[in-house]
Amino acid sequence: MIRQNNEVQFSSDESQREEEEEGGGEEEEELVKEEKEEEQNEISLPEEEEELIEEEEEEQNEISRAEEKKEMAEEEDEDEEKNSNEIRATEEE
Repeated sequence: MIRQNNEVQFSSDESQREEEEEGGGEEEEELVKEEKEEEQNEISLPEEEEELIEEEEEEQNEISRAEEKKEMAEEEDEDEEKNSNEIRATEEE
């Protein structure tokens, strides 16, 4: 009976060791996968940064163009006002 219990215990210990070894292998594989993903993310990160920089530059260019258009419109308004004032002054004389 004791011998049978020892064999059962030995068998369960061996099964547990095998499970731990297999589980350890899975954890190791998972770590390798995570490291590969991190490396890939590091490679793609500069590309994403470049895209963000390009988008920011485009937005700045759009803002600059809008400001230039606004200034030109204001100058045109001032010119029209001067012209209409000159015309009135000429008509009054």
